[in-house]
Amino acid sequence: GRFRHYDRALALRRQVVDVRPDDLDVRAGYEFWIFSKTGSWGSFDAWRATLPQDIEKNVVRIRNLSVNRAIARGNFAEVHRLIDWDPDDFKRSLNGSAEADIEWRFMHVLAWNASGDPWAATEAAETIRRAAKALKGNNDDAGLWETSSYMHAAIGQREPALAAFDKFIALSEPGGNEYRNELDRRRRAWVLALLGDQSKAIA
Repeated sequence: GRFRHYDRALALRRQVVDVRPDDLDVRAGYEFWIFSKTGSWGSFDAWRATLPQDIEKNVVRIRNLSVNRAIARGNFAEVHRLIDWDPDDFKRSLNGSAEADIEWRFMHVLAWNASGDPWAATEAAETIRRAAKALKGNNDDAGLWETSSYMHAAIGQREPALAAFDKFIALSEPGGNEYRNELDRRRRAWVLALLGDQSKAIA
């Protein structure tokens, strides 16, 4: 699916699903590519209805798909509820690191920002403060620079947002392949969108 050869990608993933029919992570990956091709949640909805009520607590890919579906439907209460869950195959909270706490806050801020909740600004500022503190111990953490970029953008701080994003790209590109690097560069559109520059974001 990476180069939009969805039919071939889906055929291969379907073969894996057929070989491992009880592997929920594999099936969730298949459902992700169906959505990527069609833009419809119909297939995922149908499959999700066959699973236990709180399966998102067990499988992170299902949790993430459910989060994306809730965002698409404007159900931000559900987004926040799901963000707070640590699926058994992921367990973000178990490492107890500052980075894990910052990631958790970052996801909530984006949801509050999307729903127009004024709490987003307060939490974005706090997330920036925590990221800056963490970066004092590791100034080369590309992920923290990326998070800082989005949080600055969420509260309208254009220059710090773009500077942090440039730092993220400078740190991440040497260790990535060209495909990965291109995806990272395209995330500048997310920064521009958060700054309110929708026309530039989609250019």
